[in-house]
Amino acid sequence: VGLAATAIHYAFLNLFVLVWPSVLVWKLNALAAAFGIMASYLGNRCFVFLSRNSALPELARFFGSYTFVGIAHTAVMYVMVDFLGVALTAGFVLATAAQVVLSYSINRAYVFSGADREILR
Repeated sequence: VGLAATAIHYAFLNLFVLVWPSVLVWKLNALAAAFGIMASYLGNRCFVFLSRNSALPELARFFGSYTFVGIAHTAVMYVMVDFLGVALTAGFVLATAAQVVLSYSINRAYVFSGADREILR
């Protein structure tokens, strides 16, 4: 799920960089992240945590937590790519590695905490 969501995020990021080359990468990354976040929510709900909880409160918790995760990812992209001049892909890989650990921990402890079962258990 994470790999698919990351691929969607990265594909949109690259598309946006091609379409709007003069816009700072951190802004385009924030926009692209929205597409990856939706894919992540659907994948986590349906395949990882197999949740049958009420979708609306769960979705609200997910987007609340991903707002935090997305801001952290975007901040890392800003520092790495826009400020330090690191290549787009290298910055994205580093930001995504931190995001994976953070998002799984938050999802398990908070967003999907009442899910019926978890695939990784």
